[in-house]
Amino acid sequence: MKEIINLLKVELRATREQTHAILDALSDKGLVTQWDRPGLDTFAKHFVEMSEVQTAYAEALTTGTMNFSKVTNTCPEDITVDKLKTYLRDAEANFESATENCQIDKIDWFGESVSLMMHLTRLLTHEVFHHGMMTLQMYQQDIQIPECMKDAWALPLNEKAEMK
Repeated sequence: MKEIINLLKVELRATREQTHAILDALSDKGLVTQWDRPGLDTFAKHFVEMSEVQTAYAEALTTGTMNFSKVTNTCPEDITVDKLKTYLRDAEANFESATENCQIDKIDWFGESVSLMMHLTRLLTHEVFHHGMMTLQMYQQDIQIPECMKDAWALPLNEKAEMK
């Protein structure tokens, strides 16, 4: 089981590298451009939410209980690419520590007992879900798709795109 957990962590890190690549393709102004959807309606909100959700997953590795009450779905008004990089790195370090020190093999997900493997898989699919939403928005706003995303998902690059 430990080997499977370690393989999932490798995939989580690779997925987070793609998250950073998306962030690197954006400008501070592009982070807060409004999307035509409710709730997570800017790139910035997606990055903050991914950080907060990863922190919630890390806490569950200690407490044994999944709890999303600290996920705010808000974003500071003075958000920048650099601040978001710090949020992501802090969440990553917290998560890495939690996985290394984890002494439990089941997490209570709102009454459902979930294996550590399933818990990590859910985090991975959550982040990939955000990638899909952000990639679509990058196409709609003519923002260049990062090469690593193009290669991983066989996506066509937007030839008109530029950094925004």
